[in-house]
Amino acid sequence: MSWAVQVRNLAAKGVVQGRWHAYAVIRVEALGQTGVAFTAGVYDSVRNRNLVGISQRLEGRAGGAPDPDIGSELTKALEEPVTDGRYRLYDFGVHDFSDDIYLWIGTTGGVDPKMVKSIWVDRFLFVKE
Repeated sequence: MSWAVQVRNLAAKGVVQGRWHAYAVIRVEALGQTGVAFTAGVYDSVRNRNLVGISQRLEGRAGGAPDPDIGSELTKALEEPVTDGRYRLYDFGVHDFSDDIYLWIGTTGGVDPKMVKSIWVDRFLFVKE
């Protein structure tokens, strides 16, 4: 289990630097109906902590944060079930992006390979604030 997708060094590449609203379009290929579908977040590598976190459950309830230092107001997940294979838009919030802050999506936090076949990330969207 790992941080399967990371979007790093966007400022150095001249793509995203400063204050941006971040989103990702994700779908889950489910084998079961319950359990953690995926975890994700915006990570600050200087402070070694997530700024926001998603722990999306297959049945659609928020499953807590992938980082115990994240308060409930900074944990985002969809209430609806995500077992139908449709792409959904996930809101990672507004952040001051630099090369030390990046997005990640993965299977940490209890994703059971018997319940989740795959996680598909279609795209990341950044909207300038």
